[in-house]
Amino acid sequence: MKLAKRLCVLSAAAVMSLSVCTPVFAEDAAAAKIQVNGKISEIEAAITDDKAYVTAEEAAEIFGGEYADEAVAVRDAAEALGYMIGWDDDEKTVIIIDIDSMAAERGATFEIFKKYAEYSASLGDTIKSTGSFSGGIDITDEGETLSVPFSGTVESVSGNEGETASVNLVIDLSQYIAEMGAEEMDETEQYFFNEIMAAITSSDSKVIYDAENSVIYMNSTLFTIFGSDENTWIEMDMSDLTEGLDMDSIMNIAESGDIDAILLETLKAMPVDSVDSYDNMVEAYDIYASMLGDDSFTLEDGQYKSSFAMNDDGTELTYVMTFGTDGDAVNSCTITMKIADDTATMDMSVASDKDMNTEMSFSMSLADMIKVYFEMKSEAAATDEAVDLSLPDDAYVISIDSTMGALFGTADEEIEAAVEIEIEDLAE
Repeated sequence: MKLAKRLCVLSAAAVMSLSVCTPVFAEDAAAAKIQVNGKISEIEAAITDDKAYVTAEEAAEIFGGEYADEAVAVRDAAEALGYMIGWDDDEKTVIIIDIDSMAAERGATFEIFKKYAEYSASLGDTIKSTGSFSGGIDITDEGETLSVPFSGTVESVSGNEGETASVNLVIDLSQYIAEMGAEEMDETEQYFFNEIMAAITSSDSKVIYDAENSVIYMNSTLFTIFGSDENTWIEMDMSDLTEGLDMDSIMNIAESGDIDAILLETLKAMPVDSVDSYDNMVEAYDIYASMLGDDSFTLEDGQYKSSFAMNDDGTELTYVMTFGTDGDAVNSCTITMKIADDTATMDMSVASDKDMNTEMSFSMSLADMIKVYFEMKSEAAATDEAVDLSLPDDAYVISIDSTMGALFGTADEEIEAAVEIEIEDLAE
């Protein structure tokens, strides 16, 4: 399994459906194997009309418990017990996974991490943060490097219901503008170029995250580049990006700081479509346990430290987490991570002190052609300020899908015509 597949446990994946009940079996019904937590059961299911069936007695043996002599829907029973169910068509195998049983067998505990979550929650239900950042992008081509530095500020208010944030971004495009200035442009092209550069050089953006409905709304002065009104808000349904994840359950669990439950909800998003699915979940769970589990930490000089390393087909990952303590409280956290292969490297570090003041640094290099670097500092404190998730009365809301369609569906001629009209208006 590639490193990306191992670590991207949060990626959205649909669990393949399997309708299973107890009919009168046809004499010519084909047989299907049943795999329970990675092991093939002695019981086989009958396949008829592209569905798999078992008797009530067999269902009772698979799941444990008493079932009526009449029909038992195995899918209903499995889901009522919190099991995952799927189908491997190549192997003609029904796959049943009891994720809670798997976790219990692995035996990992997460009390140290849970203490930090509890400490963070104790600082207040609503947190206000202010910060500043700086960084840049360097693009090297044929020995020449184009540098694009940027900087900005961010303010946010976050709570259980969601988060609001305002971001000011300043990008230094002077080198790029100077190089483009040597290019010949007609009046329309020059006007359009100047308008885009002005919008990109300094922009203000607002973000609203509605946690209950799993929706993000974004408004930015950058949208004017594409002719959008200043009151335009783009709506992004996060459930489309987190398909398979029960975000409402995860958010409710997060409030309690129960990292064990969050981990299991995350694993439930993995696909159950192969006889290897159970082994993949075990491997993913063990990776999490190796990074966050109690057994991964050592206590020295009042600090818990966990180190994790992996090499997969030449891709190396190192991950170090350090928790600071004050008596029994776990009250600060530092994370460093590095990923490297023959063509790319990425380094990241995040450190939060006992007051949730945070420093972050990030750098990435791609084939010695593109370098990205970023640093941020922020201060945080509990606040009585409410998280205002309401949109302005004059907000014009459009979905991200319709926005992308409009952008890529607009003809160049229409853009040029609009620009020419604006130039004429200015001339008057």
